[in-house]
Amino acid sequence: MRLFLILIILSGIVRTPAFAEAKPKTDLPEPSKLITKLLHMQEELAHGDLPPQKNLRSAIDQIGEKFKESPPDVWQIRRNAEALVIYTVSGGNPALLRELLANNTAIAMDMRILSGTLAYSEGSDQIALKFLETVNHRNLSPTIAAHIALLKAALMSKSNPYNAISHYDDVRLLAPGTLLEEAALRREAFVAVNAKNRKLFYTTSAKYFRTYNNSNFIKNFQEQFAAYVANFKNKEREKEFDKISEAIDILPDERREVIYASIAKRSIAKGNLKYARRAAVAAASIFHEASPKYHQLRLYEAAVQIFSDHEEYNKATETLINIPAAQLAPDDQELRRVALLVAKQIIHVPDSSASILAPDYQEIDSDELKEQYRALDYIKHVQSRIEETDKIINEKIQ
Repeated sequence: MRLFLILIILSGIVRTPAFAEAKPKTDLPEPSKLITKLLHMQEELAHGDLPPQKNLRSAIDQIGEKFKESPPDVWQIRRNAEALVIYTVSGGNPALLRELLANNTAIAMDMRILSGTLAYSEGSDQIALKFLETVNHRNLSPTIAAHIALLKAALMSKSNPYNAISHYDDVRLLAPGTLLEEAALRREAFVAVNAKNRKLFYTTSAKYFRTYNNSNFIKNFQEQFAAYVANFKNKEREKEFDKISEAIDILPDERREVIYASIAKRSIAKGNLKYARRAAVAAASIFHEASPKYHQLRLYEAAVQIFSDHEEYNKATETLINIPAAQLAPDDQELRRVALLVAKQIIHVPDSSASILAPDYQEIDSDELKEQYRALDYIKHVQSRIEETDKIINEKIQ
């Protein structure tokens, strides 16, 4: 009897079910094909060819609906299992993966990757890292390897920036020209600062500006770049400025001007006046007098002169007076007003017992002192706004 069964199996009359690459019986498009379209859209996003990001969000949601309709055996095929992971780490609804795992559905993927992916998508970063840190992404196929490497790097950027940098480098090798490389460069630049690798910060930033200057995320990167360099210590600022210029030299004039202007404004608020003036001069040199941006930059330069170089306050005051306030943003109009006030009389805080953090204007008899207090409050307001903006950008970068 046993011999008879063996002969039947060998003759092909009874076949064991195939696990890996059999094609599932369904009229629905395979998940791997759907995810290929998503990857193409992501590449367009990286190069600025996909203007509204909501298109990407809509595509991810549609893919999720198709995935939910797929029969369970579709996930036994490796390429579809990889598509499931990519969908989930790309912002897809983790409910599908959670349900598949809860139902013990056979999925052709390392359980550490599946569990780590689910934990990450549900916001449990520490748990995700525990699952993924032992996964050697270099042994995976290139597409899934790049996603796992990027995920591992993001999870350890704060706790282990040196390993994170190594993983970001892997992403760049595995997925050049894609949104994965764009994200790796964008994040690696700032992880390099945390790792005290200033050289890598400049080279990575320069490569990002050169390769992805049309990315949908470049505005955030520009702001974060300006925030970092404006925070450099006093002894480093002057010698670093040329490196900053080299890093952004590849950019179009309008983008370089935005970065210089942001550095100038942040530096004024932080009291880094020499640095602010140099940035303002660099930005103003890009534009002609007819440009609205030109007036903004002349404002920053003149304000720095008034706040730091009282010998030139007459010239700076004339500059401020000649700047049409109507062409300035509200914050810049207030800066102009404050600078003109300081030009008329250098601020002297009356005494340490009078708090400048929450002054009671009604108790100050002198109208002039009221204006001085308002000026100090404005500067603190700008500092607070910049700190809030930096916090938001940092959260987006992570």
